[in-house]
Amino acid sequence: MSGWTQIGTAVGTSPIVYAFGKIAAGSDTGTVSLASSGTFAAVTYQIDAWSGAISDVGFAGANQASGAGNPPNLIMASSDDFLWFAVVSTTSALPTGAPTNYTALTNAGSAIFVATARRNLTAGSEDPGAFTGGSFFNNFGVATVAVAPVATGIDVASITGNRRGPNYRR
Repeated sequence: MSGWTQIGTAVGTSPIVYAFGKIAAGSDTGTVSLASSGTFAAVTYQIDAWSGAISDVGFAGANQASGAGNPPNLIMASSDDFLWFAVVSTTSALPTGAPTNYTALTNAGSAIFVATARRNLTAGSEDPGAFTGGSFFNNFGVATVAVAPVATGIDVASITGNRRGPNYRR
């Protein structure tokens, strides 16, 4: 994926959660090429009013064998007004509810499923809690992602555009 930087991977058995980031140039397109045959699902976000440094994006991932999709705790270097994402990927079924205090549940996929939800929270760490509903019977990947705000004190908690925001679009 030309121009994209891998932020993190929740390694385990299928499905695996990957997080990639890219600083847009303005007329960007995305192409995904698999090294071998396979199936994947993806959710993308355009995020404005963030720090602008891929190194300021945090990631914690895990693979779980059974139970509810419960993304792991993510500890950042400092406390700030982060945009937090909770992620679950499964081969079973999509969740019907986001973790507590998370909004904008987004589901994608057909053979491999991925669901994301987000929240703004001023904190140095976040443990999102479990997604609800769905059938998490098989192995599945989970992740917590944090995007740092701009350093100038802009309120990144304000949502613009459609329901995708602290100035972000899916």
